[in-house]
Amino acid sequence: MKSRDAGVTLIEVLISIIIVGIITIAVLSTMSSAFKLNNDAELSTQAAFLAQDKLDALRLLDPATLPTSGQDNSTVTSNNRSYSVTVRYCVTSSYCLNKSRDVTIEISANNKLLFTGETVFTQVKVN
Repeated sequence: MKSRDAGVTLIEVLISIIIVGIITIAVLSTMSSAFKLNNDAELSTQAAFLAQDKLDALRLLDPATLPTSGQDNSTVTSNNRSYSVTVRYCVTSSYCLNKSRDVTIEISANNKLLFTGETVFTQVKVN
């Protein structure tokens, strides 16, 4: 008489392979999502750094020399990625009086807005 528990049947092997396949697909899907989120976070962080660099460069200028309207567009490459930088001047005209200038900056990559910020530059003199 043969024992039924002596080996593994073909059905058991197939069920095991299916279970391992389902688990593998779930893990790969999670890893793919994690990689995308990491990439998006890296793009956003780099965009914030680029905006800060641009605003720091503008801060060194006399606000009265900045335009009272219009925008500047440029492309910046950082970490082998291209970013579009748009600087708009005096979007809020009430902030553009005398020697003050309203500056709005937008950073985008692949037609996706990554960062936007607005600030007012003014000159303060200490007597």
